Amino acid sequence: MARVRVDADGGPPPVAGGRHKGSKRPHTNATVAGVRRLIEETTLTHREIAARMGVANGTIAKWTRDFGWQRHPFAPAANDKMPTARAGRRLKLRMLGNKLHLLAERCAAELWSSPSVDLDRLIEAMQVLKMARLEYMGNV
Repeated sequence: MARVRVDADGGPPPVAGGRHKGSKRPHTNATVAGVRRLIEETTLTHREIAARMGVANGTIAKWTRDFGWQRHPFAPAANDKMPTARAGRRLKLRMLGNKLHLLAERCAAELWSSPSVDLDRLIEAMQVLKMARLEYMGNV
């Protein structure tokens, strides 16, 4: 009987020693760098990248969102980015939080660029900022 060894990926070797058991960061920097390379340079889906790198699909989606990685132009869009009527509660809250944050930034930019202070506009901007903060606190 002959045994054949197949390497999953010919990428760089993992960091020597790895992480200690129970670490808050169970993946090495080399793994994160490999996932980022596949996200930004290939058209693979998140599931295919997860299978290749040995990382959970949700972890890849979280890293992509948190680190601001940009997908390859021809890569399929991630499911957690699709705005639909059937979207889950968390996706709807995250999208609402992003919209409120952009609205608050736009109001602040308009206030900074105007020569005089409009009290009503200032109050509106502060209310939008307060809603965005409350939304962020609810999502964390």
